Amino acid sequence: AVDARRILKATATPGKNFKGTLPASVAKQGAGLVNIKNAIAVQTVVSPENIQLLDTPHFAGKSIQVKLKNVGKKTVTYILTHEAAESVVSYRGGNTFPLPTPFLEKDAAKVKFSATKLTIKPGQLGRVKVQFTEPSTGKAAEFPIYSGYIVATPSGKGGIPVRIPYAGLKGDLSKVPLFDAKFPGAVEIGANPNNLTPVTKGQKLSFSQIVAVSARLGSHTPELRFTLVEKASGKTVGYLSTDVGIAAFPSGRNTLVNRKNQPDTWAFRWLGGRVFPEKTSKTSVSVPAGAYKVVASAQRKNTKGAPADFEVFELAEVTL
Repeated sequence: AVDARRILKATATPGKNFKGTLPASVAKQGAGLVNIKNAIAVQTVVSPENIQLLDTPHFAGKSIQVKLKNVGKKTVTYILTHEAAESVVSYRGGNTFPLPTPFLEKDAAKVKFSATKLTIKPGQLGRVKVQFTEPSTGKAAEFPIYSGYIVATPSGKGGIPVRIPYAGLKGDLSKVPLFDAKFPGAVEIGANPNNLTPVTKGQKLSFSQIVAVSARLGSHTPELRFTLVEKASGKTVGYLSTDVGIAAFPSGRNTLVNRKNQPDTWAFRWLGGRVFPEKTSKTSVSVPAGAYKVVASAQRKNTKGAPADFEVFELAEVTL
């Protein structure tokens, strides 16, 4: 089953966008369209199945070993080439939520082979080192996703090429915006869950009504938190007690719009103005009267949770 999947991927045919001159991004199409005819007839097994170059600080493309196995009955000479695909830019002009229609550009990686030809006898395995260099074009602050294919084509008539898709991100992934700062993440209040209004600055909350907190994520995070902070001291009092429990959990990015054709958000009901002092707390506690800030935080890196690893978004100032 593993070999079948590998063969289907390696013999797939990359497609192009309408009026495109390069293959569509690997981020969009993966290996391409399955080509059953080539998958049945191919005489080559290639590995790895794909190459993940990661982002700039963790760039993994300095030396990649590609293996080709000739499973046919004749000696084959392979020609190794690089096929760049379109790059994708979803952050341009300071937007903090991915563009619904990204810019398609031609920011291509440079690829160097230790050998551009490889002759392999039947049943034998050949190896070649591939060295990638990030695109010289494209702005790291816009986080372009570049991609393409390493192609091994048997020489002679009718040779079936095999491809390895690759992709990388130019820039620091941990700096990709998490919160949609242009969306008014909010604390809202009201008697009707379908008709809540944002609280005003310093408003005293009455939990006899529904109090909801919400934020909008443009990227995934290993932990989204909603916390209560003392306004005067800046001390975190605890994690909000919500209708789904303690307000600290992994979260995916929000979609562009929800089923009501409104901006999609993560929204939760804050129960009784109570908080959990720690993530490990079993029960929530009441909070002394005073002035507070409701804060949303999203973890940028999958580390031990140092404060610097979180993007912080203040939702509202309230009085309890």
